[in-house]
Amino acid sequence: MRVQRKIVFLYLLFSGVIYPQKKIRIIDANTLKPVRNVLVFSHSASTYSDIKGLFLLKNFNFKDSLTFRHILYKRKKLPYNEVVEEKIIKLQKKNISTKTVNIVAASGNRNTAIENETVNLNEHNASQYSGIGELLKKNTTLIVKDYGGYSGLKTVSSRGLSSENTIVLFNEVRVNDLRTGTFNFAEVDSKFINKIVYSKNSDSDIQSSGGTVKLFSGNDKSENLFTFGAKFNSYKTQEYFSSLKISQNKLSYSLNINRTFSPNNFKYIFEGKRLKRENVDFSKSFISGDIQWKERNVILKFYTHYSHLLNGLPGFVVTNNFNSSKASSLTNSLLSILNIDYSFGKGILFFSNIGYHKQYLKLIDNANQVLLDRKSQSSTFDDIGIRNKLQFYFGNIRTIVNYNFEYGQVDSLTAVLQGQLVSNFTKRQTHRFSVDFISDYKVYGLGNLRLNTELSYQIINDHFIKQQKNNYFSYRLSSEIIPEFWKN
Repeated sequence: MRVQRKIVFLYLLFSGVIYPQKKIRIIDANTLKPVRNVLVFSHSASTYSDIKGLFLLKNFNFKDSLTFRHILYKRKKLPYNEVVEEKIIKLQKKNISTKTVNIVAASGNRNTAIENETVNLNEHNASQYSGIGELLKKNTTLIVKDYGGYSGLKTVSSRGLSSENTIVLFNEVRVNDLRTGTFNFAEVDSKFINKIVYSKNSDSDIQSSGGTVKLFSGNDKSENLFTFGAKFNSYKTQEYFSSLKISQNKLSYSLNINRTFSPNNFKYIFEGKRLKRENVDFSKSFISGDIQWKERNVILKFYTHYSHLLNGLPGFVVTNNFNSSKASSLTNSLLSILNIDYSFGKGILFFSNIGYHKQYLKLIDNANQVLLDRKSQSSTFDDIGIRNKLQFYFGNIRTIVNYNFEYGQVDSLTAVLQGQLVSNFTKRQTHRFSVDFISDYKVYGLGNLRLNTELSYQIINDHFIKQQKNNYFSYRLSSEIIPEFWKN
């Protein structure tokens, strides 16, 4: 009995350790040439064959049944032990007969670098910056307004316009504040952002004269990674961060934590004197998580983050005033987003994004040096947004149908904007319907000509002091061409 157990143990060890290191070759059954980009998968893992038709067995175990799939070949399924025995897998070509297929590029030969500025990030290059504000300042043409240090307000603008003219999307959900129309980039930690795209032109369903800034976060690359780090600087700021990313077959998720703080006193030089400034401390905590499910024709993703920021408000440094205001500001923010991408096949795509953004602001002034008549004032902001987009082709014309819904409400709006102790509740509800028709044509001797037509209808309901309702109909006609002799 013991001998049999030893034999079974040695067999399992040999199957699970030695065999997985072997390379299996996939070839064409007729030409005997290697076939690359063959998808090899089981219920627990998946991989692709390389340029030589090889793949490693280490991703699978002896209980698996391996399926081989390629668009030009018939699907094949074999048990693990047969794959090990054969060593060479032969695939039979399909007999494919179809009608003529016209492939139309989404953007033709347009120079998209002129329209978009993209910054791809990872744990290493993102940690070089103190925050998203510094990152955008050094990598894009956006104007970054920085109101001081790690904890100061940071907004962006472009084309000489104010910050509320630039729309900010987080995982495709709009996050501009209803109170000011801007977004504070200091709330989000740059180390947990995968990509930033600044679109100088408006999207089909988002219209903005100041362009659109898109932030993307989550384990989209399906990585298995753990990161832990700490940062220190000459201002005595301490920062600790950690990130965990896990991917299992169709499911991937991540968890990110950041903690940053600084001391109360700050040494500086003013008019040749070495002084110490009080009430400059801040405490920031950021935690985010996401989970993503990928199928052949659908992607589901849920993302959420919580941000806490408490910072002192030092007084103005002038010739006759070195004192502190002794006031402080508290900001708590919660953002949750659900993304749905679905393909119906035959060029029909559906995208839906649902977001909820809640923010709590509080100004604390125990010495009555800022508010004068009270110890504190607070404001709460809630916003819900839904974006739906259906894209399909009708002949040579790409058609995009959009429906956007936004609902936002704020209490104590006048207290925030004017410093008055008047509690006014305001809310806004927006519906926007639009349809775009985009077509591309080849013009002999000139290049690709694109024609774009958009029709839009918007309903806005405002409740501020009194109820107001406004309806807007708009249209846009545009054409653009890039000459063949001027590719760049």
